[in-house]
Amino acid sequence: MEFQTTEEMLSHYDEVAIRLGRKRRHLNVVRLQPEEPPFVETKKDEVRLGPTPEEFWRGMIVNCSPRDKHHARQMARHVAAKYGAKVEDVFSKSRKYICTEARKELYWWLFRRFQWSLFQIGTFLHRDHSTVIHGVQYYDGKRIDAGKLP
Repeated sequence: MEFQTTEEMLSHYDEVAIRLGRKRRHLNVVRLQPEEPPFVETKKDEVRLGPTPEEFWRGMIVNCSPRDKHHARQMARHVAAKYGAKVEDVFSKSRKYICTEARKELYWWLFRRFQWSLFQIGTFLHRDHSTVIHGVQYYDGKRIDAGKLP
């Protein structure tokens, strides 16, 4: 659940406490400063408002070097050409066979050769990390069947 303001968050906790028949617990709310790291040890009963873990990890793809992103885009163009697909199709939600095969190979390259995390790859291609790991495992199997090492 996302809260737009501190007041919304506190009122939500009040409602939950009332429904559970408990007294409202006093929470000290501290806002994160932009330069402060998102996960900091806090005192008991203190709530930190800052980026969620998902926002923090999404920032990892934004913070990776432009060179890495450039190479990943180049690899996407190369893989798309190999399968006869358009680059836009690799990034789209298309379930055509050539698009999914190209996408799985791209997952493999980014994971095994570029050493990107599953979450970074998923963010780059607008997919869930579990979809990415499935594609990597699928392509590993395909390479083994072809007599190549994973």
